[in-house]
Amino acid sequence: MLGLRNLIPADFLTARFNAAHAVVLFSATLNPAHYYRDLLGLPTTTAWREVASPFAARQLEVRIHRDISTRFRDRDASIEPLVAAMAQQYQRRPGHYLAFFSSFAYLEAALARFREAHPDVPVFSQTRGMPEAQRDAF
Repeated sequence: MLGLRNLIPADFLTARFNAAHAVVLFSATLNPAHYYRDLLGLPTTTAWREVASPFAARQLEVRIHRDISTRFRDRDASIEPLVAAMAQQYQRRPGHYLAFFSSFAYLEAALARFREAHPDVPVFSQTRGMPEAQRDAF
């Protein structure tokens, strides 16, 4: 049996937004503004600000690894090639990088393998249940 659902969150969020004194939402992908305003159930009078990226185009590099699947069923198999790709990027151009994972379990598995394989690369990680003050410092 297959169940497909496309939930529009406006019906669930509108009452919460109306009860709040203020709400701040941010994302790099909430565009076009009017579409997401309606989708999320925000009032038509919602203030919307677009802020230019603080990064220059020359600082952007997108690499796509079509051979690494991060789907849930493929995660165990993806750890080694993922770690290798991150290490190769760091070796190619040492610097500061952010890696986003879809769950703490996946993050923890990749982090453990990365630290084991590349102990010379400095790594910092958010942890499960990290208190707010630590998250802010992180």
